[in-house]
Amino acid sequence: MLEEKPVGNITIAVQDDEFFDGYQAGYLCFRTHYQRKTLTEGDMRSFLVHSYFQGSTSERYNIGYITGWYAALFIHEPERAHLAVQPSLYERGHP
Repeated sequence: MLEEKPVGNITIAVQDDEFFDGYQAGYLCFRTHYQRKTLTEGDMRSFLVHSYFQGSTSERYNIGYITGWYAALFIHEPERAHLAVQPSLYERGHP
């Protein structure tokens, strides 16, 4: 049976605690080691690949870890400017 937990604007259904254990660890990792630092695309790619293929933890844990890391990355910090989202061609009325 799946257990449902609310996260942000969605609910995630999980089969055990592995995903959310990883989520919490990934979130804390970002806040502890990466927050307020400049990251390159390569840094983010390296994090993603390394975390996904981490052999000492389960795949569900690894996906949770990556999800938590990205959740912390996208938390809005009022004192920091954020990227302005550009409207897509579709939203601007182009075919």
